Amino acid sequence: QHFTTEAPLLTAERLDALREVWGEAEAKKTVEEAHVLLFPSAAEQAEYPMELFLEDLAEFLQTDPSKATLSLVDAEKFLGENQ
Repeated sequence: QHFTTEAPLLTAERLDALREVWGEAEAKKTVEEAHVLLFPSAAEQAEYPMELFLEDLAEFLQTDPSKATLSLVDAEKFLGENQ
């Protein structure tokens, strides 16, 4: 509900904000760092906790995400596929 009505995952504003906090586009972030950057508010993290993020990330990456790192391009693709 939160991501479809209050804070859609893929908006121009959200992508701009993500790009600003991510830093260099090629910079690799840990799964934990990416979760916080992708879902910065307490409401988002409550609705989409790390456990669910890991499940979706495993499907997106087609591998165990526990040791994965994500680039900004990966993060943007993830948002697009999980809108």
